[in-house]
Amino acid sequence: MLILFSSVRNAKRFFIRPYLCGIVRVALIDQRFLSSAEILSGRRLMMKVLLIGIVVCCIAFQLVMLMEKIAPVQSVSHDEIKFSSTTIPKPSQKILSSVNMASSLTGLSNRFLVALMFSESSFNQRAVSSKSYHGLMQIRWPIYDPDVNVLSGAKTFVDKLKQTDGDYLKAICLYKGWPESSREGQQQARKVMILARTIQM
Repeated sequence: MLILFSSVRNAKRFFIRPYLCGIVRVALIDQRFLSSAEILSGRRLMMKVLLIGIVVCCIAFQLVMLMEKIAPVQSVSHDEIKFSSTTIPKPSQKILSSVNMASSLTGLSNRFLVALMFSESSFNQRAVSSKSYHGLMQIRWPIYDPDVNVLSGAKTFVDKLKQTDGDYLKAICLYKGWPESSREGQQQARKVMILARTIQM
């Protein structure tokens, strides 16, 4: 079930859409050749099937949303680092070292930290946003040392994670300055989590 509904798009494609099409086909059957009792019985059956389908769709949607919260991405040891990704450039060894230090001190996955960092600064140590956030992790203070900047950002994210009861998507929204329920913020958060899973370290 979890594999089948790995995304909302797949759920719509493989279950919800065919189910609704089936309901429409049943509703459009020519009823001129059926008795009134058969029509009434058919309508009752269709309503039961429709209600069951709605419940199943709701459950499937909840499973999808739970999956898209995505459990923390697992780290790998410092000795195993062999960074590769088809979507982002390789950060410097110094940045990777800072990431691993922050990972060991906060418990966050090093792959997740790299993904979050790239979404914030594209690995630019001197990046400054229009709102005056600084460095690799876009922290409030103008501190550009990778060790301090990355650890500060990681600790800030841990605080956001506590605020959201461990919900990574909501925590990323807060980290990036979006409300928890912001649609655009949720989209950005999903991109970070997807990127974290494509990174090999």
